[in-house]
Amino acid sequence: MKEERTCAYCGNSIDHKHPNARFCNKKHKDRFHNINNARGYEKPLRQDELSIDEYNDSVHPFDPEAFGDKNV
Repeated sequence: MKEERTCAYCGNSIDHKHPNARFCNKKHKDRFHNINNARGYEKPLRQDELSIDEYNDSVHPFDPEAFGDKNV
């Protein structure tokens, strides 16, 4: 008995497609890989990373204040 192949994103049958197919269409492939690969989504910060707000609030290394010049 042959088992039914389904789309990895939505679960619909893809028995009618090529044997190597994993998705119904390109939109489902793109959405699946955007979620599972996460290049397009903001990733959680590591312990040693600053958030963008913390970085913007910090003193820049080339700022005169960072060199101890308080007159600027």
